[in-house]
Formats: sequence, structure tokens, C-alpha cells
Amino acid sequence: MAIVRTAKGTAPDKSAGLTVTVSSFQLQPGDLLLAGISYDVGSGSPVIKWGQRIVKPVVTVSGNNVVTRIASMIYNAGTARTRSLVATWTTTAPTAKAMIATAFTPDVAFGIKDVTAFQSQAATGSPNSGTAVLINYVDEVLWGIFGSEGPSSDAIGTVQNGWTSGQRVGTAGAPPVSNITCHEIYKIVTAAESAQASKTGATVRNFSTAMATFRISQVYGPGGGYPSDYSRVVEIFENAGLDTTDMCITPNLELDRLEAWDMSGPTLVAYYSLVVGGWAVI
Repeated sequence: MAIVRTAKGTAPDKSAGLTVTVSSFQLQPGDLLLAGISYDVGSGSPVIKWGQRIVKPVVTVSGNNVVTRIASMIYNAGTARTRSLVATWTTTAPTAKAMIATAFTPDVAFGIKDVTAFQSQAATGSPNSGTAVLINYVDEVLWGIFGSEGPSSDAIGTVQNGWTSGQRVGTAGAPPVSNITCHEIYKIVTAAESAQASKTGATVRNFSTAMATFRISQVYGPGGGYPSDYSRVVEIFENAGLDTTDMCITPNLELDRLEAWDMSGPTLVAYYSLVVGGWAVI
């Protein structure tokens, strides 16, 4: 199986405006959209949407004047679409805010969020997501966001543990602590490991760091007898009022069928078998 990092976008904002926007962000069918946003403490929480679809928060860390949030959405419509990604505050917006968006495309389908880790640290140049967490599954995306109370001109530092430094965006102007900078790192793993988002040598600032990991569904590939287009099972989840972020598609070898589970339960929602020849709703 393979996972490819595809669309990317960033947006900084230093104003009293109620929104921050990554414009013209395109998603392909099957993409995992990840949004990372950092902003001042004490301004409430934003709602993040791609077009009209809500990008669901999966981890938030707040402290030392910095909030960092990671949100995710699995896009399983039948065609590619381009929409603006917008974070909106309903009342008071933070003065400084920065958002990063990234999409990962699998060769089959993404499943559910696996694990998260986070912590807030004061006056450090070596921020990290806290105690390392065990990743038990292969073919998994690890994604981390460093939110710092400082300008984009700060030293970025050196990313640790084999992660890749991605996009970085922030505001500017005096004094330095009136700014927010957001830095993305990521890693695609193919074996179980102990994972932590961390870097060293950054400008000493207050940091709030978060990481989240996402499994690829363990499904049969092309030619295995099962469908490669899962738009029908997404439709089933949405019709039932279920969140596709909690969807996991996995084979049941004993019953020779592909099963769609709502992992917030967990509950079996639907299955696909060669005998039935389509998705059957439980």
C-alpha cells in the first residue's frame, strides 16, 4: 500500500477578522484532509469547514497563550472538487492566527484516527507532543503541528525521529509575542513504532504541540474481488447520521466479506460480499 501527500496550503492572519482561509483547496476522491490551526488563547474555538463540510476536530491543546488544533475529514465523493477551507469564530477572533492544510491520498482508502498526543510548554526551543505513543498498525499517516507564540522569522529548528518538516506559516510584527506561527511535520510509517512529534533548536517561545495518526484501511486492492470505490459506504454512513471520520473498512476473511464499521461504538454498519454483489446495510 502507498500513501502520497498531495494538496497543500497555508494562511496567516493578524487582524480582528473572524475568519482565516486557505483558498482553492482541491481534494481527490479518497483524500484525507488534515487542517492544523494555531491561535491566541482566550478567543473561543473556530468551526473549520471545507465548502459546507465540517472538518472535525480530533485533538486540541491549549496553554501558555497558544492553542493548537488538528481537524480531519475523509473526502469520498465521486469526483475531485475545489473549495475554500475556512476557520470561523462566531464572536471574538484571535488577533494572530495561522492555518495549514494538507491532503494525503492512499491507493485504497483511509480508515479512522488511531492515536493522539499533545502538550503545552512554556519558554522552550525543543517542543514535543509529550510521551511517545505506540503505533500498532502499518501504513499510517503521522501528522504533527507546532504552534508557537512568535513570528514566522523565528528559527524553525530541526525535526526529530525521522519526521519530515512540511509547511510553516506565521504572522509578523512587533512585539514578537503578538504573533502566532504554525509548523507542520509528518511521517508515513510501514511498521509499528513509538511515535512523538518533536524538534530541537527552535527559537525559545511558548509552544502548544499536537499530533494525530490515521490508519489506512486494511482492504483488498484492485483485482481482489472487492470494490475500489467506497462512495456507497460513505453515503450509507451519512444517511445514518454517522461521522465518516469514525469509519473503518476492513476484511472479514472468515465470512469472505468487506465490512464497514463505525469505530465510535464500535458497530458494524454495512458489508460487501461477492455473493450479494453490493453493500448491504445492517
